[in-house]
Amino acid sequence: MSVRYRATVSYEGTRYNGWQFQENGPSIQAELEKALEKIHHKLIRVGGAGRTDAGVHAIAQTFHFDAPGNVTPYQYFRAMNSLLPDDIAVGSVALAPEGFDSRRNTRGKLYRYVIRNHAAPDAVGQRFHWHFDRPLDLERMREAARYFLGEHDFKSFQGAKHDNPTSIRKMFWIDIQQHNPPEVTIEVHATAFLKQMVRVMVGTLVYVGYGKLQPEDIPKIIAAKDRTKAGPTAPAKGLFLVKVYYPDDPPPDFMRPPLPPSTVTE
Repeated sequence: MSVRYRATVSYEGTRYNGWQFQENGPSIQAELEKALEKIHHKLIRVGGAGRTDAGVHAIAQTFHFDAPGNVTPYQYFRAMNSLLPDDIAVGSVALAPEGFDSRRNTRGKLYRYVIRNHAAPDAVGQRFHWHFDRPLDLERMREAARYFLGEHDFKSFQGAKHDNPTSIRKMFWIDIQQHNPPEVTIEVHATAFLKQMVRVMVGTLVYVGYGKLQPEDIPKIIAAKDRTKAGPTAPAKGLFLVKVYYPDDPPPDFMRPPLPPSTVTE
């Protein structure tokens, strides 16, 4: 009798064709399945919380697999990390709750996009950001980002060759910050994302940041439901899947209600 396991994995997506198995090149899913096959000497299928595109990274992608229950989660953790390439690392393994499915049970995902906004490129970190050398107005970008919040049809921000039955998504939160200039981060949290949606949103916000679009153009672009009206698709190398949320997880800090006033008196 097989047992279902729930696990997380981080990876540098530079040399992979994305999460999902591909006939024409390496994928994260294939590498995980190869590691499990070495442990059990048979094919063990892996299901992921979602598909990241070629070149996209992950800090904590969630996946599940069914396997004989004679291996403990800790043994899987140790064995898989000893068998995986250096650019893939399992972060945790646990017995999954009954009925758990890493894709179907998701209630939200958090992505982070990193931009190096400076005239000079950075040779050391070039695989992990988009180098954009024109000055960006972050306040204009924040103003534009507010229009994405809520439930909308994001068809204008969807990449080609998709298989989504609907392009309606709910955006919970967007945050644009500058950390240790010149690094700019854009974090987005939504129920789910369309193919290349975050990257097209970032490209559109960058257009706003250097004046090619106005903040008030965003509602018009959303209403158009036309990919040609939005900005460019930002490079994959700047995108990170940060976390996948499930019903049994505590809500993100930015979604928690404020704490009640203290009742302690001096």
